[in-house]
Amino acid sequence: MRHDSSLSGNKNVFDQLKEKHDTMDKEIFGERGFGIYQDSVLAEIEKIVAERSDRLERVIRDRQASEQTISMMLTIAAVGCIGIVYLRIQKFVGQGTFLGGFGNSR
Repeated sequence: MRHDSSLSGNKNVFDQLKEKHDTMDKEIFGERGFGIYQDSVLAEIEKIVAERSDRLERVIRDRQASEQTISMMLTIAAVGCIGIVYLRIQKFVGQGTFLGGFGNSR
């Protein structure tokens, strides 16, 4: 009797080890939903990718806004410089020195 229970006990241990080995095979190399392909892992990866994508899009929007601001400032500065040059030319022409005094008939 003891010998039979010993054999059945060993068989149960062997069956448990085999079942555990089969389970581990499925966890490592199994279908989606198990092991490294587990849905929670994939969901976490998708979450990280989405966060990084959002961060990258914010950086792109911020850079575009900065470029637009700098472009607007340079345009205003260029128009201002053109205006100053125009006024200085008008002042110079208005004195008559540009035309050699021909502009003033008095």
